[in-house]
Amino acid sequence: MVQNQELFDITIIGGGPTGLFTAFYAGMRQMKVKIIESLPQLGGQLSTLYPEKEIFDVAGFPKIKAKDLVANLITQANQFKPEIVLDEKIEALVPDENGVIELKAASGRTHRTKRSLLQQGSALLRQGRCRSIKRSHRIRTFTISFRTYLFLKTSVSSS
Repeated sequence: MVQNQELFDITIIGGGPTGLFTAFYAGMRQMKVKIIESLPQLGGQLSTLYPEKEIFDVAGFPKIKAKDLVANLITQANQFKPEIVLDEKIEALVPDENGVIELKAASGRTHRTKRSLLQQGSALLRQGRCRSIKRSHRIRTFTISFRTYLFLKTSVSSS
């Protein structure tokens, strides 16, 4: 399989609300961004489980339906034209000798990035499913609640 050798400033693994906002924020900082989502659509749990649910704790919205929030986040993130890859499961994060991280997918594809950010939903963190990704000892991981930080290496965040 021919590999795409394009190098991104940051690759966000997870296209839910937190991943989409991270893509927007990184784009505002003029970073070259890629989002990799394991599902066939963006939006995470809000899209797949609760599209009609009304959400009351989003700044600036007294209430908003989950599907509408997701649509707004996608529009906001797309302002900076991130590359979006759907239906792609990342199985390994492997740094090379130059500090570039290669993200190995179940499909056999490899994605190259300077930084990666795991934006997995809180349910995945509670279930310990994020631990299934193989990580090198050179990559540090963190669990953060409600806030996203762009670390120089891989971070794990919960939305």
